[in-house]
Amino acid sequence: MKKLLFFVMLLSLGVSLVTAQLAPGKKEIVIANVRWDMGDVAFNGDQYGTELEINDFEAKTGIKVTMLTSGSDDPQQQINYANTYFARGIDGMLLSSINPPALTVVVKEANKRNIPVVTHDSCIPGGKQISVFPMAVGAGELVGKALLDNIVAIRGDNYLKNVGGQIVELRGMVTLGVDIQRYQGWKNVFEPFLKKYPKVTFTTHVAGFNATKARQAVDAEIAKYGKKIIGIFSIDGTMGVGGAIPALKSAGLFFPKNSPNHIPVSTIDGTTEEFTAGRKGDLDFEIDNGKLTQGRLAVRALLQWIMEGWDKMPKPGQVLYADDNTSLSRMPYEIIDGMKQDPPFEGYVYSFKNLLVPRDIPFDSKEGWGNAYSYSLNKKWPWE
Repeated sequence: MKKLLFFVMLLSLGVSLVTAQLAPGKKEIVIANVRWDMGDVAFNGDQYGTELEINDFEAKTGIKVTMLTSGSDDPQQQINYANTYFARGIDGMLLSSINPPALTVVVKEANKRNIPVVTHDSCIPGGKQISVFPMAVGAGELVGKALLDNIVAIRGDNYLKNVGGQIVELRGMVTLGVDIQRYQGWKNVFEPFLKKYPKVTFTTHVAGFNATKARQAVDAEIAKYGKKIIGIFSIDGTMGVGGAIPALKSAGLFFPKNSPNHIPVSTIDGTTEEFTAGRKGDLDFEIDNGKLTQGRLAVRALLQWIMEGWDKMPKPGQVLYADDNTSLSRMPYEIIDGMKQDPPFEGYVYSFKNLLVPRDIPFDSKEGWGNAYSYSLNKKWPWE
């Protein structure tokens, strides 16, 4: 009877007894989750998505999943956590690295031990892995174009050609893959804009995803350029909402969106704070990069790899989770060869759609991951 039950559970996942890697009769899967600092809101949303998916998996299969979680913004501490989990014994690992090149040793060790590893938010150079994230280059292009189009609409073509203006760029960490890719997407649309409007200038500040440092950077820009500032592009939500917008307000440079002096601000993440800023009229555009979806897909891929083995993982050219009913606005999912990434790696990217807010969804959308995560904590929507 137990063998029959296990067979039924495997069939429900589309797994055959021949390919399943989980030992027959095993009732528990133990995975490690090494992530950014435990206070990081974006990765709390990511983890919440993971927990939702684990709950669904357990209800569907009857197999318990124990997730051991540790978080740090220190890459050496992340390595230490990973080594502790390797020594303890785990069936798989979720890894969201603060510094991808530094964590190459973790993926190599997982490969050596034949432990499935799914990276998310940023892939790790080299090594076999599944990496789950929305296309960051596309995010930069999407929100960048919206910001630049808005600047043209506010200032006008003649003003930009004859007067110009200053645009402020806020980057987090220039060695981080997702930062590099988001910024590349922004540059893809910004460079043609600069050619068209050569009197427009810009300055780049690296503020480490830190609101205080971003505030200081924008304060310095205001002191130098004042009303010549015409737009602010932030690579993440914390620097834009926590740094740029307060700086504009403090300097008396915050004008409503219908004002000819309005300075638009755009961000990438989709946190609760960004959605709230958008509803208040403080933030112009954000990319909702689907942290709940990322958390779900990452652990779904990890559990599939543990259950079925590497050879059964979906590959480029195949359809990925077409029957998913948890993230319809993020579909269709895409599978990309890891060797075509920068940096390249052995394996595949499982990717999903970014959403431009407020164009794809409004700031009060229940699909927005920041809004949904806030609801999970408070049992009411942020605007209620």
